[in-house]
Amino acid sequence: MPPAPVPTPPAAPDRPFPWKLALAAVAVILLAWGAWAIWGEVNESKAAERWDAIARIQMDRESRDTHDWLSPARPGDAGLRREHVQRLEEQLSKNESDAEIAPYLHFQIANLLRTQILSLGDSGSFEVRRPLYDKALEHVRAIREKYPDWPLNREQFKPPNHRSLTELLLERLTEDRAWDEKHTLRPVEPDTDVVVLLRTTAGDVRLHPFLAEAPKRAKAFLDRACAGGVDCTRAASCDVSCAGDDSCGALVACGGASCRVTCGRRTCLAGITCLATACDLQCPGDDSCTGSVSCSGPRCDVACGRRACTRLIGCAASATCNVSCVADDACTGGIACTGTQCIDCSGRRACTTAPTCMSSC
Repeated sequence: MPPAPVPTPPAAPDRPFPWKLALAAVAVILLAWGAWAIWGEVNESKAAERWDAIARIQMDRESRDTHDWLSPARPGDAGLRREHVQRLEEQLSKNESDAEIAPYLHFQIANLLRTQILSLGDSGSFEVRRPLYDKALEHVRAIREKYPDWPLNREQFKPPNHRSLTELLLERLTEDRAWDEKHTLRPVEPDTDVVVLLRTTAGDVRLHPFLAEAPKRAKAFLDRACAGGVDCTRAASCDVSCAGDDSCGALVACGGASCRVTCGRRTCLAGITCLATACDLQCPGDDSCTGSVSCSGPRCDVACGRRACTRLIGCAASATCNVSCVADDACTGGIACTGTQCIDCSGRRACTTAPTCMSSC
């Protein structure tokens, strides 16, 4: 018996292509691409605006601060530079999450702080520069810890056993800070056990030397002060009083338009040198002005007391030279003068050495 015929399945009905679904998918893709492109343009525009803001800050600094940051700071420089750093820090606070702008700002601020430290190298003590060091180190550490892919942190191109540029910058800042703190100017106290009394027409001045910090200079100053020397050659005019007994034991020198020197008992023992236009040298004290007395200006007046002016009185004045030796034993060392001179040797045993003069008044 022949097999029964197998029934043929019915043919599937023809279905139309889902054009609507395809078009919707294409529209979604195009819409997403457009949104992504627009978002990218917006972000790129915002990034450009941020870079422009930073550039404006830099240009403003260059136009206002024309003084080299590495040169010693002038009055007003510190405030202007502090303002510039603050403006960069404000930009940093707005862009801390930007992996390109933030490390750049950290580096710029650290670099500017470092150069400002150099410009303040001879301005005050380390305490003036301490906050600048600390802030610069803080910014460099932020680069190292927060932005490992920034160029200063990259290590793939460095030689073996070498550190990144960030590490080298941190090391240099740390070393500079330690050296500055160790060698900075420090306030020192003078030796209060030693007092140098300087009496002037405006009042007394008491000086304390720095024997522990500068022993050689302090000793030289004390030796000269105790010797009693006076150097007034660079002043416009001088009025030197050696009225106290046994004062002004070393040379008294003066200059300027006028010079007046008054010597008391046993004073001005090393003599007087007057380079002023008008010299008024008074030695009324007993045993005063035992050194040579000389003046070289147009006018010279010298008066000698008892046993005073025992060495040569040199009067090279071109106009007038007046010497008074009315006290006992005065002017025994001789008198040498030029120009018009008036000498009074009326004191007993005065002028035992005859004066040598060109003419008399």
